[in-house]
Formats: sequence, C-alpha cells, structure tokens
Amino acid sequence: MDGRRRIEIARASLSILVTAELKPDDPVALRVFGHDKPGSCESALAQPLGPLDPTAMTEVVNGIVPQNLAKTPIAASLREVANDLQEATGNKTVILLTDGEETCGGDPRAEISALASRNIQVRVNIVG
Repeated sequence: MDGRRRIEIARASLSILVTAELKPDDPVALRVFGHDKPGSCESALAQPLGPLDPTAMTEVVNGIVPQNLAKTPIAASLREVANDLQEATGNKTVILLTDGEETCGGDPRAEISALASRNIQVRVNIVG
C-alpha cells in the first residue's frame, strides 16, 4: 500500500475504471457503505443507474468520506443489486470494492445465490 490509505487506493481504482475502462454513457450505478456514521450497517445508492459521466462520477467518488469504526455490510449491499440495476438490460457486472469482510451479520454468498435464483444476469466481482 506504500503508506497510502485504503480509501485513496479505492478512489484511484474507481477513477481509472470510470475514465479509462468504461465508456461514457455506459449505464452505471454506485452504492457505498461505511460513509455515514460509525457502526452503521447501512448502504446508500450514491449514484443511481444512468449514463456514465466520468467527471461527475469521479466527483462523487472523491466526495466519499469513510467513517472510523464503520462496518462492512457486503450482504446488504448485494441484496440491493436487483433494485439498483432493475432498469439495466442484458448482462450486468457488479464490482464490490471493500477493505474488509462482512461485519454486519449478513451472508454475501447467500445474496449472490439469491440473485442467481432470480435469473438476474449479473457477474459479481468482490475486490478487497
């Protein structure tokens, strides 16, 4: 990590994703957690599904301020995928970027299985 904070690495990675890897106008949504208050198991849709504006998305990402003692609601975030991407058509990709494991009592594997059982065409990539 070369002395860099995890949030700095996450911001840089997301910046590369939205400016160099994805195409402008690709449909994109952004859900975040660990940003609102210590101990929270909530996640929030920071950017609803819509055409990618790389500059605007970078601003949203740079505005995320992690909270000390934040929890990691991976399963709860995955549970929202179907709602977050309900207007998207075709194959979908979820990139879940986290600095830790599930700490809110959820079961990420079960949530991924639930998505598959609903026949939602989504590939989930968890990067930690």
